[in-house]
Amino acid sequence: MEYNMERLTARRVRSIGITCFFAYAACYFGKNLLSAMMPELLESGVFSDEALGRMPSVFMLTYGAGQLINGWLGNRVRGRYMLSFGLLFPGVLLCLFPSCTSVLWGTVLWGVCGFFSSMLWGPIARMIGENMPPAKGQLWITLMTVASTSGALATQALAVLGGVTDSYRVGFYISGGFLCVVALLVFFVTLHLEKTGAVKVERIIPTAEHRNGAGARFL
Repeated sequence: MEYNMERLTARRVRSIGITCFFAYAACYFGKNLLSAMMPELLESGVFSDEALGRMPSVFMLTYGAGQLINGWLGNRVRGRYMLSFGLLFPGVLLCLFPSCTSVLWGTVLWGVCGFFSSMLWGPIARMIGENMPPAKGQLWITLMTVASTSGALATQALAVLGGVTDSYRVGFYISGGFLCVVALLVFFVTLHLEKTGAVKVERIIPTAEHRNGAGARFL
């Protein structure tokens, strides 16, 4: 039986691209939630205007540090773990955020969320770059901007729901639950893509033998 290699390549590119697109959109759906929910958070009386103004700065600080650390980690851990954990952990933290009763607790949670949110871009860029023709890869990298914008717009829609229900907790629970579901979907879809050979598995941890040119251990 002869296979149409062009069709198989197109299907593989589409599967990888759509997976990365939704993963990145989900990331922005979570990371923009605090800014979108600030009016409701202020009305709750738990956080002051000053505290809420400080939290995004903490998020960006941990996000930047996470990019450095996760860039190194991404060369040693398979992409599906990085993508899944980068969605699952922020999802859990978003669900925990409404239980915060102090500024310190809320700031710590949001800072940790920033660190884990930084896990996605490296694996996404690598997955697209290593498994797509250059022209298609460039197109999907460009579409990641659309993904981030879509996620941010969805957050604003969720903020409207929070305003209607007069509770910021609803928004955090919905966003957190959504991220957890997407994390599981991304994990199993990328696992399938790896098993079918659509995605290369090249994440290794160098061992002493590998440094001597003998071998390596996969994680």
